Amino acid sequence: MSTAHSPRRFTGRHMLAIMVTWFGIVITVNFTMAILANTSWTGLLAKNGYVASINYAKDAAARSTAEERGWQISTASDGEYVVVRAVDPDGAPLPLSALGEAAPRDPRADVIPLALSAQGSGARSTEPLPPGEWIIRFNVGTGEEQLTWRSMVTITP
Repeated sequence: MSTAHSPRRFTGRHMLAIMVTWFGIVITVNFTMAILANTSWTGLLAKNGYVASINYAKDAAARSTAEERGWQISTASDGEYVVVRAVDPDGAPLPLSALGEAAPRDPRADVIPLALSAQGSGARSTEPLPPGEWIIRFNVGTGEEQLTWRSMVTITP
């Protein structure tokens, strides 16, 4: 005796299962991507574009003024520390503020006070910074010749 199987029919239940599975996958992927997008870094470099453009103009003016005065100002990293060098046209060290600030590139993070101690023709931060890109801000010069200097430093471990 042979048992012949009749071919399986494609029914509405099969179509429903396919549709529910497909849209379930699509919705799951969308929710996963939305959660990952909201919990990771946004890529935003400025909280406010208008304020960022004003800061850029101030930085350009400070660099232009320093160039006119013949000042040479540079920032670099020395391991986990920030090193600032500022000299006048004769090579004499310029006075630097004892306190600056370090801001991570991520605008959501907090600004850290940066204490600077004099060293030769410049200064060095007294505390180490965590690895990453930092925007360093400090004052150079005295009185009416004082400039607020801002530059980027990358700290590598």
